[in-house]
Amino acid sequence: MAATSASHARRDPLRAAGPGHATAAGGLAIQALLGPVAVVTHPYFDTRLKYDPDYHGKKDRFIAGRTAEAYVDARWRFGELFFGSLDRNWGPPALEGLIVSPSPYSYDHLALSLGTRRIQLQGIVTELDDLADTTVTPTHRFFVVHRLLWRPGAATTLGFWEGAIAAGPARTLEPWFANILNVGLLVEYDRNITVNSLLGV
Repeated sequence: MAATSASHARRDPLRAAGPGHATAAGGLAIQALLGPVAVVTHPYFDTRLKYDPDYHGKKDRFIAGRTAEAYVDARWRFGELFFGSLDRNWGPPALEGLIVSPSPYSYDHLALSLGTRRIQLQGIVTELDDLADTTVTPTHRFFVVHRLLWRPGAATTLGFWEGAIAAGPARTLEPWFANILNVGLLVEYDRNITVNSLLGV
């Protein structure tokens, strides 16, 4: 249980916005380790969510709340398979990543990591909220991103990433984009389909 007071409603103190309020928060965290499998859930209530402009859940309620983390994670020597919601950041430790960041809140996704601590191939697949296009037709959106993570030394980490946002009124998640070993930009040209491709280091 906690009680807080803030001069703004956003979770990120560097992006002050929204009215200040005294708020109350509390929650419950449950964790279980079953050999190589971890099961975690962390539901909580936080009245600040009713005023946060970055929170798009239902706000017209007496007590606002959400689940901060809820996932099943299986790890073995050369890989990890994850499903659920968890804050992730593919940027430097002190900064939010351009392609994957914990801002503003965690979301449900499927993630896979293959490799060693020194070199890893990582991928994330999720469905984004539908958005209306200019004709007010709901557009389904899917987000797929993967990166090659290389740690040449103890203090150096390099990440080469590629992402794609596939959207359309009748769009489904095509398996060739979910393939962690595919290069999405080449798939886009090879199959002559349209996605929003993103590349970075």
